[in-house]
Amino acid sequence: MSYQVLARKWRPKKFTELVGQEHVVTVLVNALTQQRLHHAYLFTGTRGVGKTTIARIFAKSLNCEQGITSTPCGVCDTCQDIDQGRFIDLLEIDAASKTKVDDTREILDNVQYAPTRGRYKVYLIDEVHMLSRSSFNALLKTLEEPPEHVKFILATTDPQKLPVTVLSRCLQFHLKALTVSQIEQKTQQILDAENFSVEKGALTLLAKAARGSMRDCLSLTDQSIAQGQGCITLANVQQMLGGVDQNWVFKILITLLKQNPKALMHLSLDIASYAPNYSRLTAELIQLLHQVAMTQVIGQHFDLSPEHNLLVEKFSQAMSAEDIQLYYQIVLNGRKDLPYASDEQAAFDMLLLRLLAFRPLKNSESIPDNSTRATNDFDDVTFDETNIHKSLSNVNLVTDEPSFEEANTLPEVEAITSPLSPAEIPPLEIKALGDIEQENNSPRYIDTETLTPFDNSLEQVDHNSTVAPQNVDIEPSTSDTPLVQSPIERALATRNMLRSRKKGLENSAKKSEDAIERQDTSSNEVMVSKIEDAPRLDIPRFESISEQVFDVNVIDPAKIRSANQVDKWANMIDAMSLTGRLRQLAIHATVNEQSTDDFLLLNLNQATKHLNSDVAHKKLEQSISEFLKRKITVELTIVDETSHDPYQIQSHINDKRYDYAKELLENDEIIMGLKMHFQAQLDENTIVAL
Repeated sequence: MSYQVLARKWRPKKFTELVGQEHVVTVLVNALTQQRLHHAYLFTGTRGVGKTTIARIFAKSLNCEQGITSTPCGVCDTCQDIDQGRFIDLLEIDAASKTKVDDTREILDNVQYAPTRGRYKVYLIDEVHMLSRSSFNALLKTLEEPPEHVKFILATTDPQKLPVTVLSRCLQFHLKALTVSQIEQKTQQILDAENFSVEKGALTLLAKAARGSMRDCLSLTDQSIAQGQGCITLANVQQMLGGVDQNWVFKILITLLKQNPKALMHLSLDIASYAPNYSRLTAELIQLLHQVAMTQVIGQHFDLSPEHNLLVEKFSQAMSAEDIQLYYQIVLNGRKDLPYASDEQAAFDMLLLRLLAFRPLKNSESIPDNSTRATNDFDDVTFDETNIHKSLSNVNLVTDEPSFEEANTLPEVEAITSPLSPAEIPPLEIKALGDIEQENNSPRYIDTETLTPFDNSLEQVDHNSTVAPQNVDIEPSTSDTPLVQSPIERALATRNMLRSRKKGLENSAKKSEDAIERQDTSSNEVMVSKIEDAPRLDIPRFESISEQVFDVNVIDPAKIRSANQVDKWANMIDAMSLTGRLRQLAIHATVNEQSTDDFLLLNLNQATKHLNSDVAHKKLEQSISEFLKRKITVELTIVDETSHDPYQIQSHINDKRYDYAKELLENDEIIMGLKMHFQAQLDENTIVAL
């Protein structure tokens, strides 16, 4: 008989052999025992957790020759045929390859026929979410009311793609991903039965790499058996999964605690010579930091070797909670950034340097100073040589470099004795726009000579000279300032100094903005006073209002903005401060020539007659009487069309001002230059005449 892979050979054949799905097994066993069988079941979950396996065991339980039972015999012809995949009444359908509605209808045409050998005809549709919408529609009726001899079992890894109408017709069971310990124990049982030797720690790596899938772990186990010629070794598994040595993350953390940058970079080069999977390496470092944090809080021991468990306990004692959280966040963000780096090794080096630089200050009162103790605790730590083969392309990276132990004995890098004083920081040089353009040998389209400041009282800036920031409050350095001994302290000292310079610049800019705002406010007040002081049109007699003639051509768009500047009736409406529907009624009406001193006859356009009502009529009459301080009788007459009412006049003014603004923009030198040299186009829809 030909070789059969472990995942198929050791596929569970009974409910009791399943691992990690007790919540599903309990429901199915009770349903079979009590004979409470649903006609449709839906199994969801990630790949390799047992969806198809449970469906086959359930089919055996329904059709076993000993009767419907939760413990099929496994020896009768029906059970053996189902295990071997040749039972005629178990129809396994791959929905990914039969997505068309015609395939679904062909299957459903045979539903009405009774089973040939078994008690039930079972339809197992795998990856059911791949069916088309038409196929789902064709399946709905049969899925809701199938014949008594038919059972449907649906399996999918993506239940979100299933229609709600399908979900409501099935009993849904979600299969959980298996834990590392469950996968490791089951794999160990299989390897013991197969008489394969396994090195300690190898199965843990395989179980972690499977990510909750038992089938993936057995596939990786097959691969590692073939690589090790029947023996599963830790070195082969590490090489197969990407060449990550478990000791590397411990070495990295020890070097970080010792604050030795040279040793850290030597270790990074040594790791790079093995061409590791940096994504897995950072994941291992994240997991180690999590283990340290949990050990620090609850004293939990993990499934590690005694040596590694001892190191984790030492880390929890030597590191503060703030250190662990900071390291965890930096490594987590660094792992996210790895795909965006052109060189993963360089990105990993920068990640290590970031961990080294952004350690909390040692002189903080809330953070204990454990650096000396950490160095002493890890001086006697040694690691076995890794069995992972070096990458030939990277061997030259570590030629004549010291080992991890030698690098950790190197002297510390001499720290800078004092931060840069403010006087040593070169001032910011500001150049004029014209000078920059001349340096770049590019044509100039903007003349800096024509640019004037908003406030003439502000100090003029000489663009061709070096400008130092004004009003910057910087504390001068004194001899009493304590020496900075760590990279993070030097960075913080420089950052605080730059912050003070930035604060001074912001204060200076704020003063300039206040001066500009004061000037704008004074200008606005002058403009408002001019508008308020402008004489209004005298309130004329109604006869003179009706006799005025409006000419669109005489409107000067540079001066005329509102209809009340050229029309006496519009001026009167604004003076009365009419709003809402009452204003709409007034601006759509014109004064009839038959009006007198105490009688106002208004012509209202036929298109706006809906604005007129008894209430609006009375309110308009009352407003006009109060404005003129005498009793005025108002009468509204509906006409076919009005000529030059305030609404129409304002529309004409807006059109003229739009054309005027468009003309100004088209003739503007800057816009003409943009069109000529940069092929810019003016969006006329955005032009608004203010």
